[in-house]
Amino acid sequence: MRNLVLCMFTALAVFMVPACASEAHADTTDDAYVMILREHGITGSDRNLIRMGHAVCDLRDLGWSASEVAQEITEQNPSITDGDAFYIVGASHAAYCTEHEL
Repeated sequence: MRNLVLCMFTALAVFMVPACASEAHADTTDDAYVMILREHGITGSDRNLIRMGHAVCDLRDLGWSASEVAQEITEQNPSITDGDAFYIVGASHAAYCTEHEL
């Protein structure tokens, strides 16, 4: 289980690095999700931010609490504050996994 989590978040650790290539937006949900993160000051490529949002939901599907997911984000990405990690979890819930309670 820990290896799955590390795999999911290792890919996400690079989300703070700006992407050089242009990106196509998948849909309006993705656009809104990325926009709300950017308005909060969270940077990264659209693709990596979207992947992170889905990874949050995947962990919630596995039974992780919102707090556990936020803690995992900060452990795997030390440059992310606790507050930003919780914001990412909340934005992911609103965009991609509304079936889970925060």
